[in-house]
Amino acid sequence: LRVIGLLEPTLQTPLENRSLRYISLSGLATAYLSVGRVDDARKLHEQHPIDLQYRDNDMAMVFESTRALTSLREGNARQAQSIGASVTERAEQAYGRDSVSANLCAATLCDAYYELDQLDEALRVLANRSGILRSSMPEVMGRASLCRARITLQRESAQAALSFLETQGAHFHVLGLDRLLAMMLAEQVRVLIEQGESRRAGELVTRLAALEAAQRPNAETRGEISCQVAMSRVRLALAGRHPGLALEQLQAVSVYGEQSARGRTRVRLLLLSALAHDMLGQPEQALTYLQQAMQASARMGLVRTLLDEGPAVLALLNQWQGEIARDMSVAQY
Repeated sequence: LRVIGLLEPTLQTPLENRSLRYISLSGLATAYLSVGRVDDARKLHEQHPIDLQYRDNDMAMVFESTRALTSLREGNARQAQSIGASVTERAEQAYGRDSVSANLCAATLCDAYYELDQLDEALRVLANRSGILRSSMPEVMGRASLCRARITLQRESAQAALSFLETQGAHFHVLGLDRLLAMMLAEQVRVLIEQGESRRAGELVTRLAALEAAQRPNAETRGEISCQVAMSRVRLALAGRHPGLALEQLQAVSVYGEQSARGRTRVRLLLLSALAHDMLGQPEQALTYLQQAMQASARMGLVRTLLDEGPAVLALLNQWQGEIARDMSVAQY
């Protein structure tokens, strides 16, 4: 919010230095996305198109990469991949693979490839880019770390993924990045529950709750950390077959999902809500949530968001496949 307050006035007076102008636009777009103002981030690109003669300016490419991040934040993986691949390739050719512009866009591109279930491409983007995992902007490190952990889970083992998440969590703790630490802990909870280790998962949920309690009341990180805590409690409650408790926690996450305009979070909420209602013996409600989740996923190109929720959700989708497929907009999908 402080960044927004500082940068918005600068747009009223065009800067002579093009690089500084694109740095300002990039910072403002990223700040908008951080507080859920996706429409403002999109309008920023509409109102300040990149001049063709400056298209290969490194900071102009950083600003352009926030278009891909905006699409991904909304859940549109296909569009994010299309924009991200173009900008990353141009940045690498002009400034090298380890340049700021290439690395910033690579984290978004990797995330998009992973969401589309193109794991080889996601790994290629991450290769030889240790900086985006350990010493980049927090948003970049967080998303790249989650992608790396999830690919490791698919290609290696749960233990390897958990070890990586623990290492990254410790690194973020040393850096004082509580939001990123919460992301690593919540992902460990998800993996442990999928492996049937609910006791260990519960211990991490306790750590997450303590991290949430340690945040200042008005801290900007508190909302996302609270969301991670609630989602972890939802998964733990469903694993223990306590659907009523899960639905209570889902209400809290729903408010955050709407405020932050996170498309993939909303789809996860729908899937977990469907599972909870199915456990409660409420098939009509379960089907409604599944249909909404599939409509959104088909529209945005989401794949791993569905697959990563685990066998219980996939079994439910399989059970209701015939009913869901009556909607021709999602039948083929």
